[in-house]
Amino acid sequence: MDFIFGGFKISKIKPNLKMSIQRMHIVKAKKAEQIKRSKKDIAMLLKNGKEEKARIRCEHVVREDFTIEAYEILELLCELILERLKLIEAEEECPFDMREAVSTLVYAATRTEVPELIKVKEQFQKKYGKDFIRNAMKNQDRCVNARVIQKLSAQPPNSWIVLNYMKEIASAFNLSWKPNEDDARFDAPCSAPTGNDVLQGGGSHITQPYAQTDGRITKPGAVPSTFQPVPMAQAVGGIYQNATPAGPSQAFSAPSMPPQQPATQGFDIPSAPTNSLTFDNRNNKGNGGDGGGGGGGMSAGATLPSVPPAPAAPEDLPKAAPSSSNSNNNNGGSGGGGDIPGFDELSARFAALRG
Repeated sequence: MDFIFGGFKISKIKPNLKMSIQRMHIVKAKKAEQIKRSKKDIAMLLKNGKEEKARIRCEHVVREDFTIEAYEILELLCELILERLKLIEAEEECPFDMREAVSTLVYAATRTEVPELIKVKEQFQKKYGKDFIRNAMKNQDRCVNARVIQKLSAQPPNSWIVLNYMKEIASAFNLSWKPNEDDARFDAPCSAPTGNDVLQGGGSHITQPYAQTDGRITKPGAVPSTFQPVPMAQAVGGIYQNATPAGPSQAFSAPSMPPQQPATQGFDIPSAPTNSLTFDNRNNKGNGGDGGGGGGGMSAGATLPSVPPAPAAPEDLPKAAPSSSNSNNNNGGSGGGGDIPGFDELSARFAALRG
């Protein structure tokens, strides 16, 4: 049945083993080049004080080193199986001394960047069956190489090896950086980043406001402990007193206001007329005595506007004698009330003017 449906064949597994070795060579060279660039980036981050970001990059470097180490072990196992293909083909069951090599290649087939190992796994499945492949994928028989399991594991490396990687990189680039020995542990990975070395206001380069508060909302009426107001006399020269990034001790400067222009710029305000009336509320009472009639009183300093005099009456007009009614009306005051002409006199004047 295996012959009819295409069972295990050396002509199919042998080229896939050779291609797997070549593929792993290419992947290792690519990862080694990436590690060189990552080491420069880590050194630059340490120089700039970005220790937390450097730890993440360094953890990736450690992971790439682990992968390269696993690929080298897999290359050795591929070469071993190539040399013993005749023995594998002759034996119906997997030879005892080949069980670790075969199980390791099956285990690593779906955990690497080498697609040719999947073809190798399919050939072993046709040779030894699905149960053998299932046990190898789960390492139930404890036959898989322990180092390959550890290097291809998704578990992050411990903090001790990561910090020592960073120490060696800093030494290679002549940086005076030393890790905190209390953080180096064999039983735990690096702690999650807290953002302590993240530059505040790095996008806009406006770091002054963070000297007072980092945007946290406080209770009503509460003032941050780092708040240090600056007198307005010192808040000159722009939005901030200093353009350089400020620390917690530097105070925030209020924006300067443009000088106010006088309100009279561009036009003249007319002066008050000299003949304006000035009233005194204290004397604003009617006086029926002087000046004729009980008009509203004015203060002594009131200034009246100039009024043109009335035209003089002709000399030849007869003057009517004042009537008793007019005399009574004109005696209301001691002033000029008696000079008002009567009705008859006015009628005579109009008649003379019409003639």
